[in-house]
Amino acid sequence: MGAVVAESWRFELSIDELRAVCELVPELVLPSGYTASDLSPLPDDANEDTAIAAGHASLKERGLVGPQADGDPEGVAPALLFALSLHAVAERALRIFAWSPAEESRELISVNRGACAGLRRVQRRGALDPTARIVVTFMYLGELTKHLLELVADNSPGTNSPLTSTTIGLVDSRAVVEAVRAGNQEFLASLTSRSGDDQDVELMSGLTRQMDAGFHLELLDREARCLYMGDWFRGDDGWISMTVIPGQFPVSGESLAESGRMRLAKVSRSLIRADLLEMVAGLRRTRDVA
Repeated sequence: MGAVVAESWRFELSIDELRAVCELVPELVLPSGYTASDLSPLPDDANEDTAIAAGHASLKERGLVGPQADGDPEGVAPALLFALSLHAVAERALRIFAWSPAEESRELISVNRGACAGLRRVQRRGALDPTARIVVTFMYLGELTKHLLELVADNSPGTNSPLTSTTIGLVDSRAVVEAVRAGNQEFLASLTSRSGDDQDVELMSGLTRQMDAGFHLELLDREARCLYMGDWFRGDDGWISMTVIPGQFPVSGESLAESGRMRLAKVSRSLIRADLLEMVAGLRRTRDVA
């Protein structure tokens, strides 16, 4: 089926097609939480062999699996297999959760020496979706910012008021994230009322409005230590970002809990792009992924 070419590529698979790939290549090890069973467990009344057979037939029809030859296992398209295999040798990883009015997704992007492989599950928002799909991507670091900006729609509303920022405690900040996702307006209003600064009140009151889209991003090292974390929420007045500010170094869970702060800021799409570019530039400077 040809050699793997040094370029970016993207595949969309059904859950059953991913199951079939893993059956055809038993030595393929996908990250915990991102196996086919993790991403979409089979219903109790479903038969796994039937699901795998259906996925296998679909892969054949799409040309992602080649014909059987000399009794050897059928070959999976090299580009697809390469993108899935890269997760086993990740030096850094990005974990992303995103939602829009219609869809929600979670994605793992593994990085190794400038190569990036993504594994994303996309489904309709708010319910288990039998039509959920898997998006498998491969790119180089130079394309990573563009890939992440897919989460920030070009038609996002502009910021109608001056860009402002404030900081809140880390414990409060995580509660804010959960409250925004859950639409807990009572908690957000309570937090806003505790601030005496007019600018802070104006900024945090933006969180009490309807947030129709957002994404959470974490950058982890090979020991799963968090190197960067950010949240972005989109409302009718544009985007609001939340980023962690360590209170002391070296950074640990205890030090973050004691003195960590969260910067809350009203941002434009170009500022989100700048934040993502800075994060990707840090990956470029990291010796073991350069």
